[in-house]
Amino acid sequence: MLDSQPPPMIWLEVADAIRLSALDLKWGVDGAALVQKLSSASPAQTLELAKAVGAFWRTPDLPAAESLRLSGLIDEDGNDRQR
Repeated sequence: MLDSQPPPMIWLEVADAIRLSALDLKWGVDGAALVQKLSSASPAQTLELAKAVGAFWRTPDLPAAESLRLSGLIDEDGNDRQR
């Protein structure tokens, strides 16, 4: 049962990627703000994000923008979907 699973520690993985590989600089994002937003997400929001990221990575043959739209991470206009 999915509800009995603890939410993934996405914020910690992102913080490590920023600290070890400077991925915030690579992708032009505010790393501190991203980690703060992720760490303050509810368990339900974190699980939804994990599902959407998984859906994104299951479509490697599609252009990134299309994969992002299909996974629900961005809307049809390319805007971030605030989950």
